[in-house]
Amino acid sequence: MNYQAPLLTNKIKTASWLLTAILVLIIGRLFHLQVILQNNFYNKSQKNFLRIETIPPLRGTILDRNNQLLATNRPTTNIFWLGTGNAKFSEDQFKTIQIIEIILGKQILSDEQTFETIKSAERRYQKVLLASDIPFEQLSQIAEQLSEQKNISITTHFKRFYPYKSFASHLLGYLNRIDME
Repeated sequence: MNYQAPLLTNKIKTASWLLTAILVLIIGRLFHLQVILQNNFYNKSQKNFLRIETIPPLRGTILDRNNQLLATNRPTTNIFWLGTGNAKFSEDQFKTIQIIEIILGKQILSDEQTFETIKSAERRYQKVLLASDIPFEQLSQIAEQLSEQKNISITTHFKRFYPYKSFASHLLGYLNRIDME
């Protein structure tokens, strides 16, 4: 019986050392995550937020009884500035905006309100519409000259097209942008 007591105490000592080592590892890992990597996780949490994006409805083509087109969807191409989180504009970003100004024939840098909106979107990872429903020629120039630019996004959406304008609008319905203000 005396022989079993030291064996049991050795097992208890070994188990307690093993448990202590595991607890030290867990506490060390928690310290590493909470204290050492705190700034990293804080920055990630600041960038992790919901982005609201509207998805326009795609409606079908409407024909009359003689197969004449009354309403359909036509593609429209939009150019957006995508913010990347930079606090200040780089020279490359200024050059990109200058190229867009030349291609679109639209003042962006000299229009203070538009430029402030773009700068704000740049800091906040937001998206700003630069031009909508651009012609194919301008689209081709932008896609060719700015294909590697990460701040520029070209998207295609569909817009409702009524060949007879407001004719029979009370029957066909009305589709337009909803203002949330």
